Amino acid sequence: MLGLVTGVVFVGAQAWVNATYENRSVDLVITNGGIGILGHVIMAVIVTVWT
Repeated sequence: MLGLVTGVVFVGAQAWVNATYENRSVDLVITNGGIGILGHVIMAVIVTVWT
């Protein structure tokens, strides 16, 4: 759950700011943000299982 929250807050915000600055579409924000959020979730699962 923490990986999802950090992914949405940090990666989602960064993807949105970058896309706004570059005048990109919302689909690109969702794609780029989704990849980062998925990465955070995977990292959280690894750390949780590891400890």
